[in-house]
Amino acid sequence: MNGAVPRRVTVVFAGLVVATCVTWWLGSGSSATGSGVSLAATLTVLIASAKIYFIGRDFMELRSAPSVLRAAFNVWVGVVAVAAIALVVVPTSAHADNKRLNDGVAQNVYTIQHQAGCTTNLVLNPQLQLAAQWHTDDVLNNRSLDDDLGSDGSTPQDRANAVGFHGKVAETVAINPALAISGIELINQWYYNPDYLAIMRDCANTLIGVWSADSLDRTVVVAVYGQPA
Repeated sequence: MNGAVPRRVTVVFAGLVVATCVTWWLGSGSSATGSGVSLAATLTVLIASAKIYFIGRDFMELRSAPSVLRAAFNVWVGVVAVAAIALVVVPTSAHADNKRLNDGVAQNVYTIQHQAGCTTNLVLNPQLQLAAQWHTDDVLNNRSLDDDLGSDGSTPQDRANAVGFHGKVAETVAINPALAISGIELINQWYYNPDYLAIMRDCANTLIGVWSADSLDRTVVVAVYGQPA
């Protein structure tokens, strides 16, 4: 023995402490990965998997276990790591276009308009949806943004003009510091904002485009309302 095992255990323990500090740093929002939340989450999963591996090998005596048991443990760690990364990364991109939420927002705005006495229909417009998508992605990836102004200084009207829409537009933006937002939470944000409520109640807004996107700790929904020229 000659103290070899204690030295290894000490080194492994120190490595686990450092790994824990790194994962805390990644999850604190102050990491160098910035807006790359998926990358930070992936690194966190990989570090956690490495910690499990070394804990099993050096603190649960698997290092001296039969080769079959060691192999099974190694495979298990790998499979869990891959599955965890898939759960973290895939939903973020796969559900970027949350059609159910988007359609629900448009339906709720239609209801609010008719409660305000409007008799017009509210029609989904692909150009306004594209303008909404641009700003949604911009707000999702630039944490300093929290309203209508884009990171390039663009306004809702600028973005509508850029996608080829002819007419006056207005915009409402919802940001939730979580993976998702419900339709009720969203409409409550907008309903109790006097400026946003006025936009939703404006009967002249007969066109709408809605887009939503999310990361692990941020969900953004943007609705662009249009008055055709």
